[in-house]
Amino acid sequence: AARGEELFSRPAAATVSALAVVGGGKLLAEAHPGYVLFTEPASGEFRDRLDHPTGARGAVTASPDGTTVAAAGANGELVLWDTTERRK
Repeated sequence: AARGEELFSRPAAATVSALAVVGGGKLLAEAHPGYVLFTEPASGEFRDRLDHPTGARGAVTASPDGTTVAAAGANGELVLWDTTERRK
């Protein structure tokens, strides 16, 4: 894609409170109330969803290699996921 070119656009299924680039740009993590949704920016395709029913997420980030994703909620809870094993 050219610099500044829109890669994809779609309506969000729910309120997005934060975004993070995962795995060097291979995935986009979207923090939603109760879950983190992963999308492939190149195609816009849904790839995975990690659930945690604690309310809205205030932030989301990923380790540089994309194997760990962290999300923080409005309730002060921090959740870490091992994305290789899909476990919390």
